[in-house]
Amino acid sequence: MRINGHRALLASGICIAALATPAHAQQRQFDIPAGSLKSALDAYGRQAGRPIIYKADEVRGVQSRGYRGAAAPDVALDAILANSGFSVRAGTAGAIAIVRNQSRTSMTDEAVSAAGDGAGTGEGEAFGDIVVTAARREQRLVDVPMSITAVSQAELERRGAVSLLDLSRSVPGLVVIESGPGQNQIFLRGVANPNGIASLVGVYMDEIPVTGASLGQLDLQLVDLERVEVLRGPQGTLYGQGSAGGTVRFITRNPDLNSVSGEASLSAYATEHGDFSERLSGVVNVPVIDDVLGFRVSGTLANLGGWIDQPAAGRKDINDQLIRNVRVKGLWRPADGLDITGTVVVHRNKGDGLTVGADKHYDVDFPNGDPLARQTLVDNYEIYNLTATYDFGGVELMSSTSHVDAHKRNAGVALKLPGLETFNRDTLDSTSFTQEVRLSSTGKRRLNWVVGAFYTDETIDRLQVLDLYSEGEFLGVDSVDSSDKSETISVFGDISFSLTDRFQLGSGLRYFHDSRKRARNGVPDQAGTFESVNPRFYASYDLAPNATLYANVAKGFRSGGFQGNGVNTTFDPENVWSYEVGTKGVSGGFRWDVTGFYSKYKGYQAFVLGQGVFGGLMNAGNAEIYGVDWSFAVDPVKNLTLQLSGNVTSTELVFVLPASTSNITGDRLDYIPDYAISASAEYRFDWSADTPGFARLDYNQIGPGTVTDRSLDIVAFRTNTLNMLNARIGLERGRWGVELFGENLLGENGRQDPLEALGFGTRPRPRVIGAKVKASF
Repeated sequence: MRINGHRALLASGICIAALATPAHAQQRQFDIPAGSLKSALDAYGRQAGRPIIYKADEVRGVQSRGYRGAAAPDVALDAILANSGFSVRAGTAGAIAIVRNQSRTSMTDEAVSAAGDGAGTGEGEAFGDIVVTAARREQRLVDVPMSITAVSQAELERRGAVSLLDLSRSVPGLVVIESGPGQNQIFLRGVANPNGIASLVGVYMDEIPVTGASLGQLDLQLVDLERVEVLRGPQGTLYGQGSAGGTVRFITRNPDLNSVSGEASLSAYATEHGDFSERLSGVVNVPVIDDVLGFRVSGTLANLGGWIDQPAAGRKDINDQLIRNVRVKGLWRPADGLDITGTVVVHRNKGDGLTVGADKHYDVDFPNGDPLARQTLVDNYEIYNLTATYDFGGVELMSSTSHVDAHKRNAGVALKLPGLETFNRDTLDSTSFTQEVRLSSTGKRRLNWVVGAFYTDETIDRLQVLDLYSEGEFLGVDSVDSSDKSETISVFGDISFSLTDRFQLGSGLRYFHDSRKRARNGVPDQAGTFESVNPRFYASYDLAPNATLYANVAKGFRSGGFQGNGVNTTFDPENVWSYEVGTKGVSGGFRWDVTGFYSKYKGYQAFVLGQGVFGGLMNAGNAEIYGVDWSFAVDPVKNLTLQLSGNVTSTELVFVLPASTSNITGDRLDYIPDYAISASAEYRFDWSADTPGFARLDYNQIGPGTVTDRSLDIVAFRTNTLNMLNARIGLERGRWGVELFGENLLGENGRQDPLEALGFGTRPRPRVIGAKVKASF
């Protein structure tokens, strides 16, 4: 099989300095015990002082006989790799790549050289080494002319991130409102509006659009990923509707077609004020035909104890969960250049309570309703996808076909207003079919382009049943049964050209057509079409081989819809024009990414109470958003990495239509914190010669956000400033690893969701202390 190197995704880089004298010109003393190849390579890099890169998922589970004694570094490395199925590939910049023998995923010469220039440190990714596909083709992160955060699976594990909420606390501009499992609402760059039928932030798993409704994205598990990419700013050109604020991409690992491997981890932890929890995750990789066919199966089984009590009902720890998630991914290469992947995900979650509505004592009650009302939740979904890519040699054709089914049911969200309390039972069933076809250039060239078409057919059925109370007296039941159908088609293209070796210009365009229908009990059926043309213009200039200055102008959009109560029956689409200028790069042991942005938000879709307690939507006006987000990392001494990231965001409604009763000119947009700051320190060391370890601290401060609904006399209700501190310490020995961790060590219990103004806000999980054991083969 030929080596198709441009597909390589660099997973990690170790050691920070190459010797001034060529390593092969002198002997060194090595003490590298037999064990895992990963541990042997890490030890070799430290003892030889040579920059080495390798794909962590490829070497995982592979064994090495090690090496002890005095030898030239090249000789010692050959001994370490003997009979492992891996060999050495050197780049022009002095870096050394460890690649699988005759592997189609080996690293390209360009990638190896770039990694040598990147000067990354420790076992984390060097900023200049990370390869992303945000622009629908492989590029080094430092070369992509937009603001992106890319986090690998290894980094997620070192942070202890198991949910999107965990991830948001260290990604600038990313805000996640977590009302419960499967009830996530994702916002980026100040574009925060939970109203409307579609989300404002696109979510993809590989080539599968799983954005879903604004009512809550799928609860994707952060297991067996290559990386997560967070693209800030409108991404409508390449990612379509739902990407007005940005796009979050979950890139899963492909099966390895050459070796059997696997890993498993078990976490057990105690939550203060709550019950005990266990989370078991595992991955098995099985090649069926070498270089042709293989499967990768990952799964999670989590018994998560609750921490919220319902004193009036005598119930404790009601917000427990039982999560079962399995993902099967197959890769078939029937011919050279042709890849066919099939993915199936089955997710089940059931619990006896929600995470909303608790006070600072972690108690939930229904003071004006039924004190014995029982909360429940169900969050299930299934994902099916078939993706085929064919490399014609410089041009790649991609086809992705997906089907997503989701079923959510929860009872217990209680709207609490003066003189009125409701107990909500909400059932949401959604199905979507999507088809995307894309043709794009590949490789490094002066002219790069991509063109494609996208089709989706989506149905969202929702039944809301509300028990109504006033001062403890039951008033009756109100309900609404609705069905929304959407059929969309869009065509898009993007082209970029390098005018010089340093200066690049590009532009893109997407045309979107949406045919919508809505049926709702008590209201005549409605139908309409919505269109949008969404351009993007961008430029970048290479300040140095690993430093870029870039600028973007882009339009994002969200389709319109129907209010549903016979008043202002149709509301228009929203659109966001965003302007950003930024710089990112790596120099020595310092990495940076700083971006300033300004956005004009038109056609803001606001909720109007209208009839009963259900209401509808209308266009309320226009807003402006501006701010700065940043990310810095530095390696002040060997094996120590310090990181600092954050954002400052200002939002304001600059025009409000007279018919809007929710807001006035000058109001802030809901949910977005004034600022957020994240800092981390990670130190890597050896417990012994064959037992590497690490210690890590993560601190996050999240500024206050607000919510305003003047029709309900709620004006700028603020959340608290939150201070979160996590710590982890661990070790690896051969195939085994052990970690101890603590989360929310400061015991923060402030309001993290401004919807507490309506009675269903959330607070951080209390202090957690636990341990994790992992093994690989």
